[in-house]
Amino acid sequence: MIDTATGKVIGWPGRLGNFAYGLAVTPDGRRLYVTDLQGTVSVVDTVTGKVIGAPIPVGQRPMDVVVSPDGHRAYVTNQGSNSVSVIDTSTNKVTGTLDVQGPTRIALTPDGRHAWITQNCCGTVWVIDF
Repeated sequence: MIDTATGKVIGWPGRLGNFAYGLAVTPDGRRLYVTDLQGTVSVVDTVTGKVIGAPIPVGQRPMDVVVSPDGHRAYVTNQGSNSVSVIDTSTNKVTGTLDVQGPTRIALTPDGRHAWITQNCCGTVWVIDF
């Protein structure tokens, strides 16, 4: 963790799985979700700088993560298992899985009703309505 005013390192949350990859912060700024290519998502309390609970198992090779505008869900693209995991951020448990071929990156519309997901081949973008 870096203090942006001074540029100094002020903390370290510890190991976040293997090969940390995607990052998303909740709208209130209190939690950070971090994917790793081993198939889990770690959650960091940004106030204390500590990891919260055990890593959340998701699909294979999770690439990206985004948190819904209301902060209630996190969506993780799992390129290796052709899916998107839906995490309930109040329990940090996977509550659903969407089948999406080769998902890499994900973005939500400002109202959180639609997801735009890039595919690892073919120049394709999936659009999912929630």
